[in-house]
Amino acid sequence: MPFTGRIDAPSFTLPDLAGRSVRLKDFRGRVVLLYFWATS
Repeated sequence: MPFTGRIDAPSFTLPDLAGRSVRLKDFRGRVVLLYFWATS
């Protein structure tokens, strides 16, 4: 499937390991790798 244009990720804020808020938009223009995991 050909790429048809830029798709912006939705804005969100999550806490880092120290409890500080990290916003996705703070990384605008940079490559961001999101890694989600869960334990059960």
